[in-house]
Amino acid sequence: MIALSLAEIADITGGRPHDIPDPSATVSGPVVIDSRQVEPGSLFAAFAGEHVDGHEYA
Repeated sequence: MIALSLAEIADITGGRPHDIPDPSATVSGPVVIDSRQVEPGSLFAAFAGEHVDGHEYA
């Protein structure tokens, strides 16, 4: 994976950082949609699912 800052990821995806203490923090690990899989350097992407809304875990 190419390491990118949270600000760069937001710019590339057309998103915006929300309540991020350090937008220059680098994401160097996997992008996960299950909060139990979060590890240092990873990025949690919250989605509203059929049974659970991932935004509740962000």
